[in-house]
Amino acid sequence: MGRKELLAEVEELATAVYALLVLTFQLDKAKRQDLVSIFRSLDVATTMQLRVSRETISKNLRTLSKLVGCKLDRTDLARTYQDLFGGGFRFTHIPKWRLDAAYFDRFGEIWPGWENLPAHALIPFDPSGAYLGPGERQYYLPEAALFEDMCFAYNNSLAQKDRAGRPPYDKKIVKAHSFFMRAALLSAFYFVEAYLNGVAFDFVLKSRNPLGQEALDRLLEWDSKKKRQRWVKLRDKALQYPKIILGQKDPPLHEANCSELATLIERGREVRDAIVHQSPKPDFETRRPEKVRGMMQISQELVTEVVDASIGFVRKVNALLAVHGEDLSWLCDRETTGLFPDKVFD
Repeated sequence: MGRKELLAEVEELATAVYALLVLTFQLDKAKRQDLVSIFRSLDVATTMQLRVSRETISKNLRTLSKLVGCKLDRTDLARTYQDLFGGGFRFTHIPKWRLDAAYFDRFGEIWPGWENLPAHALIPFDPSGAYLGPGERQYYLPEAALFEDMCFAYNNSLAQKDRAGRPPYDKKIVKAHSFFMRAALLSAFYFVEAYLNGVAFDFVLKSRNPLGQEALDRLLEWDSKKKRQRWVKLRDKALQYPKIILGQKDPPLHEANCSELATLIERGREVRDAIVHQSPKPDFETRRPEKVRGMMQISQELVTEVVDASIGFVRKVNALLAVHGEDLSWLCDRETTGLFPDKVFD
């Protein structure tokens, strides 16, 4: 092997080690400096020095790979580094299911309780060390983030309520109150749908029993015949997803036996739809601008009902789903002050 080929091999090995250190949360300042020094010295290294580096780096790569059962060889790891981090210090997220399927067999060796995380959880990786310290493990759930949005908007709407409703009226406060009410109500629906989509997706990934094509298409919002997306309405998800996951004949929760779902679908959705699909055109039957009227009907009392209903509904679904649900330790109720606690935003 000539020096040029040897140099390319050592560069690839070093890049693979860098990628694996990032992906296993083991890249500290000292290791980063060591790797940077290796890259900087390669061009002036002798053939003998390159051979020594190859053996040392190869040994480190084998040790790291064995620890987590890495499925990627050095070439794949080097390519992964370029794809994920742009060859630099780009912060990125990888879904847990993707890490299990394509990257590692034993990621739980470095993350206690790994198997209990939702499959759709997003795992952040930071090759720069600017956001996450060595060994720091976090995960991101879209539904939890949307729950935080709802709580933030609700707390701010409540904070503005009294001042917005008494003279002398301050337009900025009145408009801020209206904005935060709309944001809280919309976020409640976003949060509920994100939760339902998450448990449906995870169930499809983990299910050991074959699902019928109709059920599979519904859970994934897909039309297998036309090979295209087919969106499912929120009410249908609320009724059908628990039924499919539990293998029951009828939906276990519906408006008649679940007051939280009734609040969301029968009271909150009219205002939600009016905001999302706002239009000044009059209804053909009533001759009134129903979308405008619906949007103007929003109130703090309605927002409170919808916000509380979203939490209650998700809790009920999750309890029914049992092992097919997810850890909701991040979900909490409002306190006696009427506000969501600060721990929501930790």
